[in-house]
Amino acid sequence: MRAVTRSGGAESDIAGFSTVVANSTGGWVSNALLLKGYSCTISQGADAGFHALMFAHLALASGSAPRILAGAADELYSQYVVNYDELGLLCTGDEERDYRLRLDIPDRRVLAEGAAYVVAEERAHASERGATPLAELVGYGQTMDVDGFLSPCLDPAGLQTSIDAALGGAGWEPESVGLVIWSPQGNRTDRKTLDALRASLGDRAAHVPLVTSVFHTGLAEACSGTATLAAVLAAWADGAGLWPQITGIDDIDDRPLPDGPTRTLLISSSELGFNLALALEPPR
Repeated sequence: MRAVTRSGGAESDIAGFSTVVANSTGGWVSNALLLKGYSCTISQGADAGFHALMFAHLALASGSAPRILAGAADELYSQYVVNYDELGLLCTGDEERDYRLRLDIPDRRVLAEGAAYVVAEERAHASERGATPLAELVGYGQTMDVDGFLSPCLDPAGLQTSIDAALGGAGWEPESVGLVIWSPQGNRTDRKTLDALRASLGDRAAHVPLVTSVFHTGLAEACSGTATLAAVLAAWADGAGLWPQITGIDDIDDRPLPDGPTRTLLISSSELGFNLALALEPPR
């Protein structure tokens, strides 16, 4: 840290920064791949990958960069698991072996790790390099709850406001939403998401399919949403079908999945209080 202070920020290497804080993944990736230009780490907890995608959208719109890698990474290491265990937030025993939606479990979850990134860029730049767009971000909304990490807000009002803002920005009617990508945590906080969807989508909420990778892998807090998004976009680009859901709730698992690209909502709500919704339009 002293070396960074003496030399000044403009001359310091990311290796110095990484010994001070733990959220310098973006800088390490840029350093390793010799990437130049815009670099930022979003440290907002669950579904930080969705927040990174929204941040990339805003950066593109402001002209800060023509093309951005947006995503997130999670790593399971001993201290991380110990911390969650001390807080009583880990599923154990039969709960861990059979990971489903448990709307009555207070806060516990099954953890996983992984990484997922997508390329966000202006349409003109994609055309210049011959890339075929997979989706277009056309609306977003974000709100902040007031409760703390150990007492997450279960009121769906904030998330509903985010969803409504995303729909309004996209100019969508609720009945036009064809898919919802989410990152359920396998506890009662998921009821908040389901309630917010019912409030924002009305009758459509009982029929729109919900897709996640969490029940197949466990919850990788920062990247589960982005991993699901990347898998959905890849499946559509390859002409493959989406994978069946195994939430354990028949009303959700039995909903027919779309055969191809459709209007898609990305939604998340974390213990840190961030509620986020993004609207993705199929490629034109």
